[in-house]
Amino acid sequence: MKKFFYIFVFIFSIINSISFAQPNLISGLKVWLKTDYGVLYDLNNKVSQWNDVSGNGYIFNQSNPDKQPLYIPSIDSMNYKPAIEFQDDELQCWQEMSIGTIFVLANYSYDVFQTYAGLFTRALSEDAPYNLIFTGNSGTTNFWPSDLLGNNLYVNNTKTLNFAPLHRPKICYGYMASGTPYTWPDAMIGRDRFDPNRFWEGNVYEVIIYDRILNSTEIERVKYYLKTIYGMDF
Repeated sequence: MKKFFYIFVFIFSIINSISFAQPNLISGLKVWLKTDYGVLYDLNNKVSQWNDVSGNGYIFNQSNPDKQPLYIPSIDSMNYKPAIEFQDDELQCWQEMSIGTIFVLANYSYDVFQTYAGLFTRALSEDAPYNLIFTGNSGTTNFWPSDLLGNNLYVNNTKTLNFAPLHRPKICYGYMASGTPYTWPDAMIGRDRFDPNRFWEGNVYEVIIYDRILNSTEIERVKYYLKTIYGMDF
């Protein structure tokens, strides 16, 4: 009987830990994009909309079939979770959002960035230099320094611009260097603004944005959620 009791307690503790780590249980959740919910795609798996599940109604969309990324139903190495594969594609959002802390789980298909590859930027080029957050630096394995994040850009557990090895999915995250949220009127996934050549070439799994600066405990909770859901071992 004791054996079954301990098994029950063990299973309950795992379920409780995962539930406790859910991003929507941390205040200030603004945008939550996850590939296992809210993705609209056609019979050819071309994605036209990625709907936010935070309850705030954000939509990243693409009406041009030639620029629609591909929905991948399952990635074995990522706990069989789906992904959205970007290859010269992008999803745009034209709704104002306040960004305090941001997390993106993604990978890149090459050994070095082939261009100034836009993972998460503004859709327009206005308001420079505060219009990009995650953009690869062409010919390197580093992200281009973000004026918004300053020295607050992390990859997995490390404060660094280095995304190597690029093909391995990683949690990229950061918070505003000013200590206060910054508001964008538009946003883009998969391309650096409207430059015709600066595409992200790889998979994106989740985007989580809070409209405030999270503390270190809260950041670890979001990372724990992503690591657990996708079976990451870093």
